[in-house]
Amino acid sequence: MKQFYGSKFDRVWISSTADNGEYANLIGHASNLGINIIFFFGQYGTQQQLESFCDYERGWGWQRKFVQEVLQMWCCTTTTYNPETCEMNSVTPTGNIVEIY
Repeated sequence: MKQFYGSKFDRVWISSTADNGEYANLIGHASNLGINIIFFFGQYGTQQQLESFCDYERGWGWQRKFVQEVLQMWCCTTTTYNPETCEMNSVTPTGNIVEIY
């Protein structure tokens, strides 16, 4: 396609119903061809398929993942932490954003 359309073929389309092996192949070929746009499409895609696709993209350096740090406060009925006697009391955002690798 790239040889036929030249610079007009600057993106790759990947279906949400593709399997993980196909994600890796298409993303790898796009990287090798210098294509820098991926359209991920699908009418019946699931959150799991989207997360799987994003994991493959991150593996090829196409995107970065950031999360907000949180502070967990626990309430324990003993002086030491014991999962059977402690429960999470609150989760408070710290305001720090960190990158996940």
